[in-house]
Amino acid sequence: MNDLEPLFLTASELEGVTGKKRHSNQAAWLVENGFKFKPRANGSLLVSRRHFEIVMGGILDRMFIGYSEPDFDSLN
Repeated sequence: MNDLEPLFLTASELEGVTGKKRHSNQAAWLVENGFKFKPRANGSLLVSRRHFEIVMGGILDRMFIGYSEPDFDSLN
């Protein structure tokens, strides 16, 4: 594991998510599906793990587990 893995998707994760091996094809897939990324000097792509989880629903879904609306009727 390198120092960037906790922050960014790994190359194999990115390939698995996009179904593409070439960086240019991965970039096209990411743009088409609403993901932001940064290109690296070697052509590979950096996708924030947090951004990926937010777009895919993981973070927001976890934030709202157990959330319930207040009972505004009890204020009357």
